[in-house]
Amino acid sequence: MSTTFDLNERPDCDDFLQQIAGYVLTYRVKNKEAWNTARNCLMDTVGCGLLALRFPECTKHLGPLVEGKEPLTMHAVLEAMIMAHEIQGVLALENSFNRVGLDHVVLVKVASTAVTAKLMGANREQLPSGASTMCCSAKPIKTRL
Repeated sequence: MSTTFDLNERPDCDDFLQQIAGYVLTYRVKNKEAWNTARNCLMDTVGCGLLALRFPECTKHLGPLVEGKEPLTMHAVLEAMIMAHEIQGVLALENSFNRVGLDHVVLVKVASTAVTAKLMGANREQLPSGASTMCCSAKPIKTRL
């Protein structure tokens, strides 16, 4: 029987989750092509969303507007999109789930959770915790961020 049951200390998150947190919290996108691609992707997404407003099955999923913190800037949204794509892409290249017949959706969830946590104000300690909930079933995941 373990003698650590009475300790109330949380262990550190996996190294790769720490790397993702460090990347999301400190990286600044400087590549013009990445910014242009993100801008085009956002315009496509907005267009799809506007088209979806024509369908009652889609509009029933719209929720109420709520007062919250300061609104996000488009710069922050585009930067988050770029980082999410980069995280997912690196993890996909390193793990090649499709070679064994698995989908990369879990990697999209890890990346999206990380950047969303940043947008919601998560700090260095909180951010890996959110991402860890999305990747528990996918371990081991390799990374080179």
